[in-house]
Amino acid sequence: MSTMLWRKESNRNNALLVDLFASQEKLHLGMLFTMTKMDNEKPPVGKCANASQTQRNEGNDCFKNGEFNKAIEKYNKSLCLAPPSSQLVGMAYANRSVCFLKLKMYNECLVDIKLAKQNNYPDHLVFKLDEREADCLKCIGNGEDKIYDIGLSLSYDSDETYLGVANVLNVTRDRNGNFTVTAKEDIGVGKTVVVEKAFTTYLLMGRNLRCSICLKRNTNLVPCNKCTSVMFCHDKCDNNILHDGECGLTFSGIADLDAGMFKEVRIILMIINIFPTAYELMDFVQQTIQQQPMEPTLSLDDEKLRYLNFLKLPISQADFDSEEYMTSLFFMYRLAMEIPKVKTYFHTEKHRRFLMHLLCLHSQITEKNSNWSKRTFACNGEIKNICTHGIIGLRHRFFGTSCAPNVMHTDHNDLSVFITIRPIKKDEPLLTFIADYLLLESRAIRQKAIRETLKTDCKCSRCQGICATSAQQREITSDPDYCYVSSRQEGTDNAHAMNEKFVSFLNKHGHVPWCDAIEKVVDAYLYFLRYNMYGEVFTPDIVAALNEI
Repeated sequence: MSTMLWRKESNRNNALLVDLFASQEKLHLGMLFTMTKMDNEKPPVGKCANASQTQRNEGNDCFKNGEFNKAIEKYNKSLCLAPPSSQLVGMAYANRSVCFLKLKMYNECLVDIKLAKQNNYPDHLVFKLDEREADCLKCIGNGEDKIYDIGLSLSYDSDETYLGVANVLNVTRDRNGNFTVTAKEDIGVGKTVVVEKAFTTYLLMGRNLRCSICLKRNTNLVPCNKCTSVMFCHDKCDNNILHDGECGLTFSGIADLDAGMFKEVRIILMIINIFPTAYELMDFVQQTIQQQPMEPTLSLDDEKLRYLNFLKLPISQADFDSEEYMTSLFFMYRLAMEIPKVKTYFHTEKHRRFLMHLLCLHSQITEKNSNWSKRTFACNGEIKNICTHGIIGLRHRFFGTSCAPNVMHTDHNDLSVFITIRPIKKDEPLLTFIADYLLLESRAIRQKAIRETLKTDCKCSRCQGICATSAQQREITSDPDYCYVSSRQEGTDNAHAMNEKFVSFLNKHGHVPWCDAIEKVVDAYLYFLRYNMYGEVFTPDIVAALNEI
């Protein structure tokens, strides 16, 4: 495939790009596409008052049992199923507002009260909303509002060249185009050093818990007025132009397969909204791929420049010549062309050939650069890793990797975030790890994963056998706070106090070479940060469904 990408049929000036599916049996691929949809596609669930009422009743039962997060999910499902403009919409918002009140999320409660009043909430019950609003305002005045703010903003001013990167970082690039990030000064633990808006996002699980566009949770989600499968945050993503193209689009019903397909389709929808015509898009892409590797010094606030930086991301070395990949690529192409807006945009054979090649390039980039968030949990007595959502950032390539990391790379809604997890001295490199769940594994398992992912061996201090002395380890384990910070913590009511305890301990001991004691504390801190940034993703209903897998 790499030899076919961007190749033309001849040397003539007006020659078309080669048809990437010419060597395949197009009739066979088309039949396979249709059969895959027919065999696995479930009939769309439409708006239904009875189904909406059932979900609301179940939410009420959860609320009575004190299961407020589960009740919110049920009320969200009720909202998705409720016919627009029906009283069921206002009732679900009102019910959800009580959950936010119980969770001390008072601002969210106030928003839901407003949404309920705007959506046909019964007039004779409005007094309940007014009383609830007064309670919220009183609690906010007393400083009781619960705020989730870890990783939302930089701990330092932004660099003037690399927006979203803290000005305490020095970004350099060698002759081979490889990036290195070092510290301009000593950096303590718990500092957010990169916050960038993801180039794109995709939600795989928890569609009634997160915004389909920005992935935000613990917020006032509103439903699509047409379909019943997605929700949006009310203040930013409602009526999003991307969902206009995605609404009602279905394929196999198999989560992992659909994720790969729809992720690529979403990127196509993004870029055709950036470039008015296919000719402008073609010129931009062709000029970009012909350029030498560039310094990413341009502002990422401009959508065209963000796309340019996306096109410059490293590509996967996976086997793109396989029949399996060609089939997937054809499926992506067919799905994209099922969207009227896309079909109109790429309306000539020249444009359609270009779309084939563009999808091929995009998929090689996303294969290499997607950061899929995995959650680990017990299911039928087994430990399973399930992808919940994914994002593609543009700054992750700045950082090297190590089995003794000092930085965590994660996501927070639609933000790609880097937080220091060990103290960093001036001029030291900032290093991440490929996956948290491998951090506690043996050297052999870690090396195997790194070879498969990065096509290289890890030569970090931990892999070379450099370890803390016995005296250093005794000093760590004898610290009065060690037992507390070396175990995983999930509480959020005192999240800030817990974070300070981790920060203080790791600032004191985190500089020593890697050892079992440091490993346990770093693992616990990573778990704490992710829990407080993600919160509960797998509700009992989702886990029960996964038990059937």
